[in-house]
Amino acid sequence: MDLFLDPEATKPLTGQLYEQLRHAITTGRLLPGDQLVPSRQLAGELGVSRHTVTTAYGRLVAEGYAEGRAAAAAWWQPRPRHRPRGRTR
Repeated sequence: MDLFLDPEATKPLTGQLYEQLRHAITTGRLLPGDQLVPSRQLAGELGVSRHTVTTAYGRLVAEGYAEGRAAAAAWWQPRPRHRPRGRTR
């Protein structure tokens, strides 16, 4: 997956990364069960701190776009976002 972060942009790097990963999940470029790149590796490839990557990954998990595993924090499992169903009358 191609990711591009612009250090000159007004949007923080974490936000740029989060939005690109979320877009990859919601458009099907990443499918349920696909693994995201381990945070240390992705940080090295993008030339950013590991904190930038783990913050973006953490936001994906918090918002229900991905799942993280405690014993292997570098492995993330994208999954479809579950939206609550509205009430029908």
